[in-house]
Amino acid sequence: MSDTLRFLECEVIMAAGSSINVVGASGMLILEQTQVYGCDTMWQGINVSQQSQLRISESSLVADANIAVTARHKSVISIIHSNLMDNARNVFIPVTSGVTTNNVSLTLFGDSIGVLKNQFLPRYNGQAAFGSIPMSGVETNRWGGTIGTTGLEKNVFFNMMRGVVGKVSFVRCENNDFIDMLKDSTAPTSTSDHAKGINVVSELSQAPSSLHVTSNNYFFNNIYGIYTSNCKTTVRGVLMDTVRYGVHMRNCIDTLTADISSNTINSYFRGIDLMNNAGSAGISVRENFINVNSTISASAGVHLSENTSGMRDIP
Repeated sequence: MSDTLRFLECEVIMAAGSSINVVGASGMLILEQTQVYGCDTMWQGINVSQQSQLRISESSLVADANIAVTARHKSVISIIHSNLMDNARNVFIPVTSGVTTNNVSLTLFGDSIGVLKNQFLPRYNGQAAFGSIPMSGVETNRWGGTIGTTGLEKNVFFNMMRGVVGKVSFVRCENNDFIDMLKDSTAPTSTSDHAKGINVVSELSQAPSSLHVTSNNYFFNNIYGIYTSNCKTTVRGVLMDTVRYGVHMRNCIDTLTADISSNTINSYFRGIDLMNNAGSAGISVRENFINVNSTISASAGVHLSENTSGMRDIP
């Protein structure tokens, strides 16, 4: 579709492997009080191309898709007071060839993103394998922006492998709940990359990422509440309950800094876990309340393990 199309109080049932494609500068899809879901098999999802727009609001639902919303460079996406359910991935910003930073306008608040069914619908022909729960809530590549909005209704990410994933991205998280981030032994990916509320990383060969997590985010039953690597990391005033690692930060080196302060972390292994950060421009860990309920000898409120083998020389 390359024009404006509005669905109000509609029910749209998608055929196996089908998709909705929004294209061109005049392409705009509006879903209001509308449900879009698969029939008896999964479908591909909504693809929003460059300069196109998608608006989902008023308790709308997008379900049973491989990727509920794919947001391309220069697209405008607004998902407000709505539900993304039972999708293999939910919101995905892919790498754009030749583009350093994806300029995607993404507005999310008051949304529920997760899984409710006992199992996904069957895969369509050619669909890549996945596990038994969603791979991610919001997954970004080379993007900068804010997920959630202070002062408005919370987003709730639940029953999935990872809530927010940023790769070579500058991410700010405001007003989100991350509930039951779980390992999925049936997924084709390593379980070491599962069960993370927020996961923002860059490889050492890539430009660093950045993460700022504000005080109105909440984490419950995550293996890792927050996991960062090669990332400027700011986590202030956050509450975490039943986490194995509250904040795990590694490879915060060279010009990167970190501020982990005024958080309340109830952990069953390590509250703050710092690894391979030797050479950082400055790390501040202060005024945190950390309760560790564990008899494991390696457990700790704040744990440091440094290795200089990954350091780079700064000219």
